[in-house]
Amino acid sequence: MRWTNYLIVFLFFVFTSTATGFAQETEALGWPRMFESGGNKVVVHQPQLDEWDKYELIRGKAAVAVTLKGDEKEYYGVLDLETTTETDFDSRTVLFKDFRITDVYFPTIEEKLADKCGKAVRKLLPKDKTLIVALDRVIAGLEKTKKEAKGVPMGGDLSNAPEGKAPSFLVAAMKDPYSGNLDRIQIVKGWLDAKGKTHEKVYDVVWSDNRKPGKDGKLPLVGNTVDVENATWTNTIGAPELITVWTDPDFDSKQSAFYYSRVIEIPTPRWTAYDAKRFNIKMDKEVPMSTQERAYTSPIWYTP
Repeated sequence: MRWTNYLIVFLFFVFTSTATGFAQETEALGWPRMFESGGNKVVVHQPQLDEWDKYELIRGKAAVAVTLKGDEKEYYGVLDLETTTETDFDSRTVLFKDFRITDVYFPTIEEKLADKCGKAVRKLLPKDKTLIVALDRVIAGLEKTKKEAKGVPMGGDLSNAPEGKAPSFLVAAMKDPYSGNLDRIQIVKGWLDAKGKTHEKVYDVVWSDNRKPGKDGKLPLVGNTVDVENATWTNTIGAPELITVWTDPDFDSKQSAFYYSRVIEIPTPRWTAYDAKRFNIKMDKEVPMSTQERAYTSPIWYTP
């Protein structure tokens, strides 16, 4: 999890036409940026500046989501990027040119699919454009990046949120190879208000089967394939893996809070169904025969 960084939006994929001289940037585009061609879609999230080597080479990284032609699923990965710079200290401007993708990786998917996603990224993202940015803006962005937390894993602690920012969480899960597909991933948030009262809220952050929340904001049930009589189920619903980036829409930097994720499987036979099958007995109607297994992460703690 990390704080969303807005200072580096000018460094990558904000372009003007190829320039023969220095000129101030004319627009600042928002993030994420989307590129589409041939049925493939690439969404690039806000880049993070890592270093500026001798005022000549800038390196950074950005989260990327890829949707391939004929496949509605988004695959998340990370880009490593670099760009050559020319600095004019008299006019205090920096020319960015020769944007290069040095690496792109998708750690949660199998190799062949990751290779397809990587090729789509390299093909769709522009490389031969230039951008002019004020030197002071670049330096400020670099210094700000160095001061801010890069992120913490589950079980970690955050404090002193930068003004106007909310925490973003990268959450991913893969199914147990011997169990059911995944229904959804939730993030559970707890917080302490000014009166010392505790609160808790559950957010559905990513789910399977292209379901859409209803007018009440609730997500429809995933379904149930459990065959109680034979104590079996099928993985024709749900998804083998889920991944997303979620930003707290209700964040208050003055409130202490914690966050943890909860991964929920599709319904599978409960132990009562297995016993009924094994011992050839009939359970009472009120006995539940299916269940949705779940897993939890350790929390991330925020302190003002």
